[in-house]
Amino acid sequence: MKLHLRSQLPLLVLLLSFSSLQAADIRIDTHQPAKKVSPSLFGIFVEEINHGGDGGIYSELVRNGSFGEAQTLDGWYPVRTGQAKVNIFFDATLPISAAKPRSLRVEVTAPAGEKCGVANEGYWGIGVSKDQFYEFATWGRSTGFTGPLTVSLEGSGGQVYAQQEINGLTAGWKRLTASLKSNTTDPKAHLVISSKRNGTFWLNLVSLRPAGGEMFRADLLQKLKDLKPAFLRFPGGTYVQGNDRESAFRWKNTIGKLEDRAGHRNAPWVYWSSDNLGFHEYLLLCEKLAAVPMYVAHAGMTWTPTTRSPFGVLQQSRIPASDIPLDQMGPIVQDAVDAVEYANGPVSSKWGAVRAKAGHPAPFGLKYVEIGNEDGRNPLYAERYMMLYKAIKARFPDVQIISNTARVGNTALPMDFLDEHAYIRPQEAVETAKRYDAYDRTGPKVFLGEYAVQQSAGFGNMRAALAEAVLLSSLERNSDVLQLASYAPLLANVNAVNWKPDLIYFDSASSFGTPSYYVQKMFADTRIDSLLPVTVNAPQLPVPVTGDVSPVAFQSEAEFQDAKVTGSGNDYTYSLRARKTAGDGGFSIRFAARDGGPYLTWMLGVKRRGQLLVWGGGGLIDAPMASLETSFGGPIGPQVPRTIEKDVWYDVKIHVQGRKVACYLDGKQIHDVTVPETLGPSVYALSGRNAAGNIVVRLVNLSSAKEDVSFDLQGGDVMYRVTADTLSSQDLDAENTLSAPTRIAPKQRQSSGVSGQFHWELEGNSFTILTLSPAGN
Repeated sequence: MKLHLRSQLPLLVLLLSFSSLQAADIRIDTHQPAKKVSPSLFGIFVEEINHGGDGGIYSELVRNGSFGEAQTLDGWYPVRTGQAKVNIFFDATLPISAAKPRSLRVEVTAPAGEKCGVANEGYWGIGVSKDQFYEFATWGRSTGFTGPLTVSLEGSGGQVYAQQEINGLTAGWKRLTASLKSNTTDPKAHLVISSKRNGTFWLNLVSLRPAGGEMFRADLLQKLKDLKPAFLRFPGGTYVQGNDRESAFRWKNTIGKLEDRAGHRNAPWVYWSSDNLGFHEYLLLCEKLAAVPMYVAHAGMTWTPTTRSPFGVLQQSRIPASDIPLDQMGPIVQDAVDAVEYANGPVSSKWGAVRAKAGHPAPFGLKYVEIGNEDGRNPLYAERYMMLYKAIKARFPDVQIISNTARVGNTALPMDFLDEHAYIRPQEAVETAKRYDAYDRTGPKVFLGEYAVQQSAGFGNMRAALAEAVLLSSLERNSDVLQLASYAPLLANVNAVNWKPDLIYFDSASSFGTPSYYVQKMFADTRIDSLLPVTVNAPQLPVPVTGDVSPVAFQSEAEFQDAKVTGSGNDYTYSLRARKTAGDGGFSIRFAARDGGPYLTWMLGVKRRGQLLVWGGGGLIDAPMASLETSFGGPIGPQVPRTIEKDVWYDVKIHVQGRKVACYLDGKQIHDVTVPETLGPSVYALSGRNAAGNIVVRLVNLSSAKEDVSFDLQGGDVMYRVTADTLSSQDLDAENTLSAPTRIAPKQRQSSGVSGQFHWELEGNSFTILTLSPAGN
C-alpha cells in the first residue's frame, strides 16, 4: 500500500482522554460449588464447500480423475513436443462401470519418438515435496497399443521431478500403478501421462496420492486434531439439501468401491463432488479425530432461497424447489434409518455387513442425527421431520435427534437438540453472548451448529477472533443449555473460496489457521470442567465522535489532498479530495481516533467487508462496499455497494453533529447514522477449573489499550504458578496468510510465586488464558 498525503491533517478537539493503561478488577470465588461445563461443547463441522473435501482434506491430488466433472476437460490438457500430435475425446463405448460411463480416449502420434499425452494440474497445482513418494494408479486399456506409458511429475516448464514407465495395457480395463519419488519441492507440479509411440489408449479413475495409504491430507488432519473436537458434524450444510433432488446428498451413492461411485453435482457450491469423500470416509475421519459422529440426514427438502437471500448466484442457477411429496418420503426415511444401521449396526445386520465388507466390522458409534439443514423455515418441515424422527427412534432410541427448529406453526416437535445458526457482526457476537445468559432453561437443549463473526471479518481477522472469544466464553458459561457448538465453514482452498471467513485456508502445499482458529485451539487446549463465579468491573468501551483523523488507502494505492476541518467540538465537518492510483480496493477514512479506544472509520470501495462472497467454485468475487463502522463493532447501519474507480478524484465529506454522523461522496449522502455511546465493557472474563483442578481464567480485552487487571481469588491463601497464553494484534484487520501463517498466533509466558491477589497486564486487542496451578504441585 502506497500513500501520498498532500496536506497535514489537523487534530480534532478531544472531549475525553484515555490513559495508556486502563484498570479493571476481577474477583473469582474459588470455593463456591462448581457448575459443570458440557464435555461435548466444542466440535467441528466439515462440509464440501470451498473445495474443503475434494482438493482439501481428502488426499487425492488429481482433479477430475474420472472425467465426470464437466463437459470440458477440467483439470486436464494435452502435452506434446516437436512434431508429435495428440487428440483427446470423451468416450462412453466401453464403460469401466455403470457409475463411470465416460473415459478419456487419447490418440498419440509421435513420428520421431517425441513425447505426447495428457497432463493434470490437480487442484490449482499438485504440491510435491523433495524425496517424498507418490503412488499413481489408473484404469487403462488400449486397442493394439501396448505402450509403454510414461508417468511423470513435472514442473510448469517441463522439468521432470520423477518418472516411471508402465506396461501392461490390454484390450480390457486393467489397473496400472507406479511409484514416483520427487527430486524437488514444487507446489505447482503437474501429473503427465505420455508416450513416444503411436497409438490409442483409454484412461479412467486416474489417481495420485502421497505414499503410505493415508486417506486424509496430513497438515489439514493435524490442524483438525489440534482442535480436539468432541464431535464432527457432516456432510453439510446446504450440501445435504442440494438445489434439487438430483444434487441432494444420498449417502448410499457414496459408499463402496470408487469405481462404483458416480459423483454428483454440488449445486449449492457450484462444482462437482467426486464422492470419494463419502459416508464411510466421513466416519473414518471421525475415528481419526476421536470425535463422535454427527450425521445430517437429507429430509427430502431442497435448499430454497428467498427474495431476501444473499445467495444471488444460487437463485439464478437453481431448479425450482423440488421437495419430495409426503407419499414419496418412504425411501428418504429408510435412507436415514439405514445410515444409522451402517454406522452402528452389528455385522449381522444388512448395512452393518456392508460396513464390515468395507473393512470396518466395529461400529462407528454415531450418536447424533440432524434431520435436514436449515429446513425449519419451510412450513413443510414438521411432517417430514416427524416421519424421520419416529422411524429413527423406533430402531435406535439412543441416537440423539437434532431439529432445525423448535416450533413449526403451532406444532411442538420432540427433539433432543435444536440447531441454531449465527453468522453475525462483531458487536452482535458480544450481544449474543449476553443474550445466552438469559436463555430459556425450560426449552430444548441447543446446538449452535454453524456460527462465525462474518461482517468486517475479512478472510478471518483479529476483530472476528476477539468477538468469538467472548461468544465462546458465554457458551461455556451456559453449556447447561448450549451443549454443542461448531464453527462454519471449517476449510477453504484459497483458489476456490465460496464463503468467508473460514477457519483454515490452504493451497496445494501449505495451510494456515486464522486468528479465529487459534481462539478455538486455545479453548481446546484449556478445557474447563466446571465454572467458578466471577465478577468483572471494567471500564466501558466508549465510542467517541471526536479525535484524530487519518485517511489511508485500503487494498490500493491512493493520494489525498485539500484535507480540512470546519467547525469545532462535536459539530464539525471533515472534507478532502481522494484518488485511487492503483489496486482494486478503495479508501478508509479513520476519524474520532484516540489512544486506547475504538474509533470510527468510513470504508469506501473496500472489499472483504461485505456479508458474503458471490458464489462460484473457481475463485474469489468480492463486492466492494461503502460502510461506516466502529473499529471493533463493525458496521453502524446498512452497508452500500460502492466501487472506487482508478484515477478519478472524489470529494469526500463527513459531517458530525452530536452523535449523528452523515457521510457524503461527491455531494451525495451515503450514510446517516447515530453512533452508540458505548460498545459495552472493555474486558470480559470467565473462570473455571480444568480436569487437573487448576484454575483457568479466560480474558478478552476489546480495547486497544493495555489493561492493568487486579485479581482477587477469594477463598484461600494459595501461591500459584501462572501460564499465560495470549493472542493479540494492534491491527484489528490483520490476517494470517500462506506467506505469513503465524502473523497472529498465541504466545506463552510463565510467572511463579503469584498469590491470590495479584495484578496482570493484558495486551490491547487480546485474548488471554491464564492457567493457575498451586505452586506446591
